[in-house]
Amino acid sequence: MKEICLCRGVVISYMTEKSFGFVRVKEVFNGTEWVKQYPMVVGSDAFIYYKDIEPEKDGFKKLIQGQITEFTAYRGPKGLTAKNLKIIGEVFDDEGEVSGNN
Repeated sequence: MKEICLCRGVVISYMTEKSFGFVRVKEVFNGTEWVKQYPMVVGSDAFIYYKDIEPEKDGFKKLIQGQITEFTAYRGPKGLTAKNLKIIGEVFDDEGEVSGNN
């Protein structure tokens, strides 16, 4: 797998019983700022495995639809995969901006 970039996104689904889900990429860090345009990444869905979720302060790993995340995106043979995923907020606002703990 090849590392692509640092991303922020929103959890679109997570199946606890199967230990995987998907995050939609909303922003990419270009080295100096967060941007909403990055070909073939922003707007794409990244696969997330349970093992790649960083535990929260309480030590638990949990993802809920709508949570805002930050992660490193990798491109593999089946598409984007999210690694080192951490929760940074609860929802995107009406303009699509990250709100919460940024």
